[in-house]
Order: sequence, then C-alpha cells, then structure tokens
Amino acid sequence: MMTHGHEPGETRVDRRIAHALAVVERVLVYVVALFLVGFAALALVNTVAQVNLYVVMEKNYNAGIAAGIDSAFLTIILLELLHTVLSQAAFMQEVQEFLVIGVTSGVRRSLEIAVGSSATPEAGHPVAPSSRDVVIDLGVNALGVLVLVIALWLVRQVASAPAQRHPPDASDALL
Repeated sequence: MMTHGHEPGETRVDRRIAHALAVVERVLVYVVALFLVGFAALALVNTVAQVNLYVVMEKNYNAGIAAGIDSAFLTIILLELLHTVLSQAAFMQEVQEFLVIGVTSGVRRSLEIAVGSSATPEAGHPVAPSSRDVVIDLGVNALGVLVLVIALWLVRQVASAPAQRHPPDASDALL
C-alpha cells in the first residue's frame, strides 16, 4: 500500500531506517557543534592568556597584538565553521560559507607568515626564515586567497542569476 508523500516501493522499514539515520546525523552534527563551541571558548581563553603574557608580563605590545589577532582569527574561523555546521541552508549558501572560511583562514595564515618572518629566533625555531621563503609563502598564500575570492564571486553570480533571468511581472511595474 502506497501512502501519500512517499516514494513508490518504499516500505515502512525503509522509512524507519531513513528516520533513524536522520536522527543519528542530527545527533552527530550537534556533537560536532558542541566541540566547536568548546574550541571557540578555549581559543578566546587562549587569546586573553597570550595577550596578558605578552602585554602585561613582558611589556611586548607587538607580540601581544600579533598573538591576539592570530587567536581572534582562529576564533572567527571556528565560529564560521559552527554556523556552517548548524545551518540548514541551501547548497549554494553552504558553498559560500565554506569559501568565506577559506578566505579567513588564508588571511590568518598570511598574518602568521608575516609575524613569523619578523619574529626573533626562539628556542623552538632557532633559524628565522629567509626573505625569499617568506615572499614565496606569502605569494602562494595570496594566490590561494585570490582563487577563493574569485570562486566566491562566481558562486554569488550563479546564485543571483535566477533572479536576473525572470522578467518583472506587471505588479512590479506599479511599485
């Protein structure tokens, strides 16, 4: 017996399995979301701790600012991921959100490269990167960000194309 709104040949068992898998999927999404919230909170605590260490304890304002910006970008990336994981948006919207996350990550990486190139050698990194390596890293990273920005622009053009294809109807002309 076929009920309204179901696929032909779909049985009650199929529907129950599909429902169970949907519930498992939602539970896993919420678990991932909880982890992302925890990581974002930890990133904020780390930001405060690093800025406190550099600015208050060592009076090194440049290192404090750099560490604060880096940690803030990480927090933004985690919150963007959280938003994307929880959103029930259309596919094109999700693609745009992931591209924005990629651009934000690329900008963060560029800042990290720039700060790393100006930092003095430390115990963990006894040799500062050469200027040539820094320029190559920044160039490759900038190219990656540019590709992501172009991809984001293209996706937005495709997403807005259906609205441009439909001519306005007579009621729009009266407004």
